[in-house]
Amino acid sequence: MSNYKQYFLAKGIIFILSAFSWGWMASCSHKISGQQINYHFQSKDHRPDYSNLNYWAASPFKYDPSDNVPKDFKNKTKDSLADVFFIYPTTYTDSQMPEGWNADIDDEAINKKTDNSTILYQASIFNKYCRVFAPRYRQANIEAFGADHKQEANAAFDTAYEDVRNAFEYYLEHYNHG
Repeated sequence: MSNYKQYFLAKGIIFILSAFSWGWMASCSHKISGQQINYHFQSKDHRPDYSNLNYWAASPFKYDPSDNVPKDFKNKTKDSLADVFFIYPTTYTDSQMPEGWNADIDDEAINKKTDNSTILYQASIFNKYCRVFAPRYRQANIEAFGADHKQEANAAFDTAYEDVRNAFEYYLEHYNHG
């Protein structure tokens, strides 16, 4: 795997988003406003289908935890000036790696963990002025970042990167509108 992929997945967006979001964590609402999120979905080929909103952790076209904005931003303009394509850090942290090096895209527990952590506490900060798009992807296990098994770790990063790339291409084609 090339260095830019690993850097992108491991450090680039994670550091920037974490730095901006820590200050907002305390003011984000934990209440889900009566709307339920569907976690019972199954891909046909174990890959995300970005035409299906279930494979977006955040999207302006559905309710998701990124819609819980800091209370100072409530009742203000949102979803208007720009789009944010948000890549969340891995939440597949079980060192036993029950699903192998990459998380199953349909894993209900991991998808809930992602939504109730990084989507709620990090992606929500952008909702004052932006439409937030955060694709679900087959996350590389946290162990891959320091793995002695470089070949398996690199393959896990490649899988995660492939999903993110496919999601971004889907976003450009269907949602960006130039």
